Amino acid sequence: MSLRRLPTSLVLIAAAAGLSGCARLEAAFTPKPKVVTIEATVAAPGAAVDGDLASWMPEGTPLWPGATVDDSQATRTAYNLTLVTNDPYVDVLAGTAKGFEDAGWEVVQTEEGETGARTAVLTVSNSTHEGLVTLAEEPGGTVTITYVLTKSTQ
Repeated sequence: MSLRRLPTSLVLIAAAAGLSGCARLEAAFTPKPKVVTIEATVAAPGAAVDGDLASWMPEGTPLWPGATVDDSQATRTAYNLTLVTNDPYVDVLAGTAKGFEDAGWEVVQTEEGETGARTAVLTVSNSTHEGLVTLAEEPGGTVTITYVLTKSTQ
């Protein structure tokens, strides 16, 4: 190999290594949220969260794996859930948004704040439900995820 081609080859090798490393990092730090099914009313084994879910929750709702249920309430037309996790905020935000998209929900995302005190709001909807999912980065690295979902009137 000539000396002129060596820098080009090194750049291509470094780029290829960087791309494969990004995929590995994404897989390691963005766990795919678990999707709730009608059968998963006790979240611990079925949805991979710690705690009990209210008896009604929209099927196909993604839950962050390993999160703890702080509150879960339901009426015939509305569902409110609060989860808490110690996972990194950026991972929880990216994974939750992707989880909703993968489950067939439309997602519009807004975010504000600075590291240590960020907040994101996901406006989510599908053919049967709509609502807001708020993610708040708390002091000490805790992330609170609040779901407020209602049956669509469409």
